[in-house]
Amino acid sequence: MVLSSLMVTRQQLLHLVEKNVIQARGWRGLGRLPISPEEIRKVLVIRNNDLGDVLLATPLFRALKRSLPQAAVHACIGPWAQDLLLGNSHVDRVVASPIPWGNRKLRGGWREAMAFLYRSPLTNQLRSEKYDVGIDVAGNLWTAWLLKRAGVRLRIGIGGYQGGGLLNHISVPFTVDEHVSRKGLRLLEPLGIFSSDTCLEFPLSHQDHAGTSGLLRKVGINSTEAYIVLSPGVGWPPSKSWLPEYFAEVGRMCFAELGWRSLVTGSPSERSLTSRVAEGIGPSGHDLGGKTSIRQFGSLIRGARLVVCNSSVSMHIAHALGTPSVVIVGGIDGGLSVNRRLWGYPTGCTLLGTDDRDCSVLCGPYCATRDCMRAITPQEVFEASKSLLAMHSQSRIEQDYVARA
Repeated sequence: MVLSSLMVTRQQLLHLVEKNVIQARGWRGLGRLPISPEEIRKVLVIRNNDLGDVLLATPLFRALKRSLPQAAVHACIGPWAQDLLLGNSHVDRVVASPIPWGNRKLRGGWREAMAFLYRSPLTNQLRSEKYDVGIDVAGNLWTAWLLKRAGVRLRIGIGGYQGGGLLNHISVPFTVDEHVSRKGLRLLEPLGIFSSDTCLEFPLSHQDHAGTSGLLRKVGINSTEAYIVLSPGVGWPPSKSWLPEYFAEVGRMCFAELGWRSLVTGSPSERSLTSRVAEGIGPSGHDLGGKTSIRQFGSLIRGARLVVCNSSVSMHIAHALGTPSVVIVGGIDGGLSVNRRLWGYPTGCTLLGTDDRDCSVLCGPYCATRDCMRAITPQEVFEASKSLLAMHSQSRIEQDYVARA
């Protein structure tokens, strides 16, 4: 408990120092930009976080490439996320590197981070590229330091979040009242690029769809048969996951009332979880945990009638591909209201949760009871699913009518 308090104090101290440094020089930095937009020839965007974070950065890549067609746009991301950007015409090069910070825990603390900054081949590789602009989407102190070590002429990042404002030339203030994709686009405003287009991009190929068709045939689902995707896993923290038995109950309800079978999906590390959910559903549940690539997973979601998931990459892929989703959120990330503002979508996505407890303080990442998640029942999720599907169908009918007119 004492250790946890010390960690919070350290984080608060970092925020305080960063806030004062940024305020002293102004959020937008001092003086004119060291480079005009017309001179920009190469841009580096670093987003070495989870899969969903990378997908949420695709509007930024699109706005950059459309506004600066003369510039090469490079994306530095984790190797686990590089397949998300395959076929993305707005990214000229993907630099895949397992940077030891971001959403990953620094096992060696600041010594591990410093060793990476000063000894890793990535630092020299980035320096050799001679980037005109570097964008730190997460606002991380170590990422900002990496951009500085790489000799980037103009460094822009989120300020007031993870210390990045201490070293970036220009900081955009962090706020919990703005969607993550919109926040990313605001990082371009100092360059004179203004965009409100927050549509996510996840282009899939015929090969991706062909691989998915093979998976469906193996579990006995033909090309015309309806199915739903249940995605019971999460990235971090584990306490923001809905109960496995609740997912299974939703699967049984969908088959009993709608005749739709369930595909239970997850990463290789989640195989025991997906197996448990599929077994709980019975014969209409099919375990695909660890059996799909991220692109095959996307293709499965593209063909599904519905996605039911936690706050995870599944909700973002569903939105990118136009599949309705019902998402269960808990108190660990601030509750329903915060999740809706930061991660939610106004159409095609229903978030269910509560705002009556702050689990980040009361429970922590390994909450044993998950009371806020238990409060959301399978019946509530099933009814929300039917309502969402009815609205989605009506919207499609209206769109078709307008197109014909």
